[in-house]
Amino acid sequence: MIFPPNYIARACVSSIFNLPPYQRFLVLREETSSYRLLAGTFHAFAGMIFLIVRTVAVEIIDRLYVVHRPMGILLPVVFSYGGVELLRVGETFHSRTKKAYASMNGLHKDSICFYEYYLKIPDYRVPKSCKLVDSVWSTVFDVFACLLAGDDEEVYWCCGRLADRSIVVMDGAGRYYHVEKGKRKRYIAANLPEPGEQDFDTAVKKLKEEAGQRAEETDRQKRRNEEAKRRKRLEEIRDALPYRMGMKWGLKLGERIIVPPKYRKILPPVGVYCAFEESACRWGVMALDGKVMVEARYQEVDIENNGMVHLTVIPGKVKTVKL
Repeated sequence: MIFPPNYIARACVSSIFNLPPYQRFLVLREETSSYRLLAGTFHAFAGMIFLIVRTVAVEIIDRLYVVHRPMGILLPVVFSYGGVELLRVGETFHSRTKKAYASMNGLHKDSICFYEYYLKIPDYRVPKSCKLVDSVWSTVFDVFACLLAGDDEEVYWCCGRLADRSIVVMDGAGRYYHVEKGKRKRYIAANLPEPGEQDFDTAVKKLKEEAGQRAEETDRQKRRNEEAKRRKRLEEIRDALPYRMGMKWGLKLGERIIVPPKYRKILPPVGVYCAFEESACRWGVMALDGKVMVEARYQEVDIENNGMVHLTVIPGKVKTVKL
């Protein structure tokens, strides 16, 4: 049942307009004899009010204003996920967006997960019109409700994730957006595109290509950074020396153990590499941090200062590699 406009006007005192632009809850009661006690929620946004009838009555969290509060009312509990807030009332979670959203009943709080810039809310009430980024390998069960960090418009449907970890979402009107970390959502297509607009499949194909290129470059840069850090660590332990404990050998830098004693023999380092013997006459090459560069399967190993390694397979047969 919807509250009559004249009652809404009586209930909306001026203090409600002073609330910050987040969803706030207010318990209402119809005073006339023709209505029994009802519960509703106001969504206050910069002077605009939207009324939604609920099955339970709730209160304002941090600024209490109650027209009527019967006994046994369930009060909302605030849950914060990575800075994104949800309110749980009874068995459902509610968003603080302009367009109200209520989760499925009985959803556990730990099933809701925050991923860098969006909140994943399991929800199988997927609109039939929702298209998938990967229609071959995905199903409607891979789609979930999605609340974007910093976006208070509504809760979206996530249609899939791209190679660069960006996502594609659909709003309640069938419009699709591309969302990247640290950026605002970008409109890409609609279920009913305007004349001249690209359709969903065309837009997603282009996004996949761009995302794949970004992901490859990100991986390359990550590998370069990791290798640079490793090179720096190797330079810091260049003075490491072999040491013996019992019948096994390892590497030490002063009193600091770099490589635990587990090899049959380790020769003095040449640069940032050293030869090691894993078992009788089976030699290989490791870096000073213990990373095996050449597997121990050669009869002899000779390391040069320039990183060239001569590996004796059998007497008279030598293989040369560059580390």
